Amino acid sequence: TDGLLAMLRTNQVECAIGPLSEAAPDLHFEPLLTDCYYAVFPQGHALEALSSIRWEQLLPHDLVLLARGSNARQHFDLGLQAGVGSAEPVSPRYDVTHIITAASMARRGLGVALLPRLALPELNLNGLVARPIAAQNAQRDIGVMHRRDRVLGPATRFFIKQLRGVVAQVERGLLPLA
Repeated sequence: TDGLLAMLRTNQVECAIGPLSEAAPDLHFEPLLTDCYYAVFPQGHALEALSSIRWEQLLPHDLVLLARGSNARQHFDLGLQAGVGSAEPVSPRYDVTHIITAASMARRGLGVALLPRLALPELNLNGLVARPIAAQNAQRDIGVMHRRDRVLGPATRFFIKQLRGVVAQVERGLLPLA
């Protein structure tokens, strides 16, 4: 996300789609949908008996987390720290760069992967169970952003209009929010 915001601020791109994790007075952010996080693990795992999972319930398990620097990882770190009641970051068993790698590792029983809900429909979840993280800080807004001091070009305005039109269709294909 940091790289995308840097590209936006240096006029390498006219707009961006993603989460805005902190206040950015130089950017306009239009929320499109709310995303949340899911714990993903193999069928038969101890967590399968739960309909939703709290951060602290993840702590006894080996965790597969997306690499530091991603917006999702920031949320995971903060949520897990709150779950343990500490300012110290919780160390995962595995850090991975790609969501597919995290799901594959969970499928092999190497740990519980924490993944964004938006990514799940694109993954092969055969043999896996996904349960939502039940915490307010396990949600984030995904939206379109652009610089406040720039007028969007006609093609970008048209793209954003089309994007708004498909959001409801995308949401219908997602697992429910926690």
